[in-house]
Amino acid sequence: TDLDEQSAALRSRLAGKRMLIVLDNAARPGQIRPVLPGDPGCAVLVTSRDALRGLVEQPGASRVHVGGLTPAESNTLLARILGDEAVRNEPAAAAELAELCTHLPLALRIAAANMIDDEHPRLAEQLGRLREGNRLAALAADGDETVTVRAAFDLSYEALAEPAKRAFRLVGLAPCQDLTPEAMAPLADCAPHQARRLLDQLAAANLVQQLGPGRYQAYDLLRVYAHERALAEPEDQALARLQTYYLHVVAEAADLLGPEVPSLVPLPPRQGPTRFDDRDEALDWMTAELPNLVPLIQQGRGEIVWQLVDSLRGFFYAQRLATEWQLVTQAGLGAAAVAADEVAEAAMRYNRAALDWSRGRANEAADGFARALEVFRRTGLRVGEYSALTNLAIALSEMGDLDGAATRFADALALAENEPTRLAPVLFNLGLVQVSLGETDEGFSYLARARAICAELGIEHGEVNCLNNLLNFSRHMGRFEAVEEYFERGVAMSRRLGNQESESGLFNAMALVRLDFGRQDEAERMAATALELADSPSMFRSRIDALNTLGDVALVGDRPAEAIEHYRQALDLSRQRDLRFGEVEALIGLTYAMRDNSRALAHAVEAVELTARHELRLCEGRALLAQAHVHLRREETEAAIDFAERAVALLRKTGLRLWWPRALVVLAAAHRAAGDAATADRHDAEATWLLGVMGLAPSSN
Repeated sequence: TDLDEQSAALRSRLAGKRMLIVLDNAARPGQIRPVLPGDPGCAVLVTSRDALRGLVEQPGASRVHVGGLTPAESNTLLARILGDEAVRNEPAAAAELAELCTHLPLALRIAAANMIDDEHPRLAEQLGRLREGNRLAALAADGDETVTVRAAFDLSYEALAEPAKRAFRLVGLAPCQDLTPEAMAPLADCAPHQARRLLDQLAAANLVQQLGPGRYQAYDLLRVYAHERALAEPEDQALARLQTYYLHVVAEAADLLGPEVPSLVPLPPRQGPTRFDDRDEALDWMTAELPNLVPLIQQGRGEIVWQLVDSLRGFFYAQRLATEWQLVTQAGLGAAAVAADEVAEAAMRYNRAALDWSRGRANEAADGFARALEVFRRTGLRVGEYSALTNLAIALSEMGDLDGAATRFADALALAENEPTRLAPVLFNLGLVQVSLGETDEGFSYLARARAICAELGIEHGEVNCLNNLLNFSRHMGRFEAVEEYFERGVAMSRRLGNQESESGLFNAMALVRLDFGRQDEAERMAATALELADSPSMFRSRIDALNTLGDVALVGDRPAEAIEHYRQALDLSRQRDLRFGEVEALIGLTYAMRDNSRALAHAVEAVELTARHELRLCEGRALLAQAHVHLRREETEAAIDFAERAVALLRKTGLRLWWPRALVVLAAAHRAAGDAATADRHDAEATWLLGVMGLAPSSN
């Protein structure tokens, strides 16, 4: 979201490519420099009304002056609009009109548009109107081409009926990129069908253009002109009506997009009829209107600003549009600070913490949630207290403080016990923590309860998260009976929701199941799909998981160099984001992939230390197993037996049945290397029996 980060990311994407980049209508050099590629294989074409002298002075840049049309081209344009006969009948007037418009296409179009409705267009009459008031005298004085355009605008504007004039001024008042009749209606304080008629009148006069069905936009110069007109005849309540309209529609869309996401600030009573039939309609509307909502929020004042920001939170959770989220949250924080509204400021701080979490900044997120929690508790806002507790716990969990997370989730559970929409996410997250702490049966039951609640209430986003984790933990626990159902239902639901992150997680978890059953080709295809789906910068968690899985696939396929590359990428990304689970998984993978036993042992030791320090019981047994494996390779049989026995004990205690027999196999090999064949045979037999119960072949070890 930072400009320097964005610029660096763009240059990284362009490295090694041959691209033509077009930057249209630049206002100043500062807009251009951040988006210039660093690769000499790329070319940039910039259009601007400014000479951009500071930019042109740079090496490799050159300026091309683009004038107006040639006289012949101007004549052709007028003939295309007015017809050949009108231009042919008055060639001198046509030439003078083009001259007065300095051969600018927009000015010519506007001037000609004023004559389209005439049965017999008279160019000489239009010339006379352009000369009235000597409006063009300034053109010769300062060479400002926009004066000519403004003169043409004046004629078009004055030709409008008063309601259309007012509508045009209101277009200039609204900070939105474009307007629909539904948005124009509150702005103009009229019915939507009247708003549509007004916009159509403006489009017929070439003062706005229709971008598509129901969407209208003014060219930038026309917008400036309309804004000047609006300032001359201000309407104080128009913008407030527009903001109120957007707040009501955003709040309705938010109920469909994230029914489990509570409002942290009071909202006004709903007005008007229901606008959306389903979630898809709400998502389409929100996506289309976001470019209008961002500037509307940035230019707003008072409570409606933070009300809009908080209502957008569920949309941003799903879409992860970090730049827009940061812009509106900053505006909300500013508005709340100016109003000295403590609760609103805490709500905006909570929003910023949620953004930090989505960007992998768990430390900053935890701090923001904790500060918001203190205000919500002191002011008695229970919904805020519950939300801050839950999200603080999630952030602590990602930082490796599982005990702290469990405590906060338990507090949140007490607040949510009789409210199913709040109970489901607490059960879900408490389940994740309990499994990670090694309480797998208890954690799995929490997840199953959360899924049942989500299914009953139709909370699809919550259910798909439950399915994703039920699939993942079913595998670790050796419960393969329902994995196909979890996968198929989860993928169908993810696609219906447009949630690529959950779809990526499901494909990744199922790739590992396929690998467990020896179906390596399928596993590789599914892991590659998971990585492809995780193409957004905000989906770093899914990307880490997919890279680790691709490393596992390459390792099983006896491609250690490829496996090491995948694991290293996952390790780097995990450390950048302080994500302990991804870091440990990558370290365990590197332990097995490294042929240098000393380096392999260093990775194993680090994995064991991390899992012990952060109580990552879901990973700790496997980290111990990885270290036992390295000691066995180094022919250090006593150490191999010691670590394998510790791994077996912990995996048995935590109920991770998938890994327990694998640890027994390593323990058997260590005893056999130590000359104790009887003990080795006993462990091998137990491992074979356990694998058979799960339907896995001994070769899957």
